[in-house]
Order: sequence, then structure tokens, then C-alpha cells
Amino acid sequence: MAKVKDPSGEDVVIIDIEERSLKVKLTEAETAAYARESALLVGQIESAEIEEAGRKKQIKEGIDGQRSHLRVLAEKVRSGEEHRQVRCDIIHDYPRVERRVVRQDTAATVESRALRADELQRTLPGVGA
Repeated sequence: MAKVKDPSGEDVVIIDIEERSLKVKLTEAETAAYARESALLVGQIESAEIEEAGRKKQIKEGIDGQRSHLRVLAEKVRSGEEHRQVRCDIIHDYPRVERRVVRQDTAATVESRALRADELQRTLPGVGA
């Protein structure tokens, strides 16, 4: 216990001391320090958000690529077909005056049309190429 005078000058007795969280006016130095820390945090948050956006974009592009591949696979399964390089014979059928493109794997005709005049001209043995 201690006897002291309060701000009005009256005698009072302090019986105990405790700490409490109360508002305190900031000094100019404290305000400046908090402003610097705030600016630093704003910069860090902006950098993190930019990095996050980049990662999200990269992830989205990956997912989009997978979806595209899945659509291609689904179409192949649905149709039971896919395009591939297939060796074909080009045949000039002079008796029928026809040019045909025929698949070597199935012997199916892929394309057929009349021979052009220049295609009807055969080379003579021993002349030309």
C-alpha cells in the first residue's frame, strides 16, 4: 500500500497494481514505423496474389489441356475410329480411263476420278524419263 496524491491533489491509497489493455496515443515515430510495416505488407500481399494468379493460370491451362485430350479420346471411343497415316497406291486404270487411290491395308478405294488428258499420255519405251 502506498499513499499518493491523485491528479486533483487529493490523498489516495494505492492498494494494488494491475495491467490492462487500454488505448494509448501513438507517437509520430510509432505511426511512421507502422506505416512502413503496412507498406511492406501491402507489397508482400500483392506479390503473393500475383504469384497465386500465375499458379492458378498454369493449373487451369493444365486442366484445359487434359480436358481437350479427354474429348479427343472420347470421340475415338465413341466413333471407334481415328485418323492415321495409311499407305495408298495410286492407280491409273487406262481401260476405264480412271485414276484411283487405293488403301494398301484394306484395298478400299479412297478416291476416284477420270484421268486428265496429260495423265492419258503414256511414255514410249526408250523415250523420256
